[in-house]
Amino acid sequence: MKAGNNASAVEELSRADESIPSTRSIDSTTEETSAGTLTRDAIVLDLGDLSRQGEQIRARARAEADRIVAGAKAERERLIAGAAE
Repeated sequence: MKAGNNASAVEELSRADESIPSTRSIDSTTEETSAGTLTRDAIVLDLGDLSRQGEQIRARARAEADRIVAGAKAERERLIAGAAE
């Protein structure tokens, strides 16, 4: 075998080897995909938690508003009754 043939064979094998993805790059891609999926799922879960928290905040606000309105109505009645005397 000639030296030139060996060099071109080695070069051809090197190029072929570069075109095959390493398991490291496959694992890295899989990890990135898993991380992306976990992040998306975590955001969805977090948005669900935020929705429930928002509902609780609105319920407390409604209860507080009802309490304030009831107090204001009672005060109004008291003032009207006092003015009539």
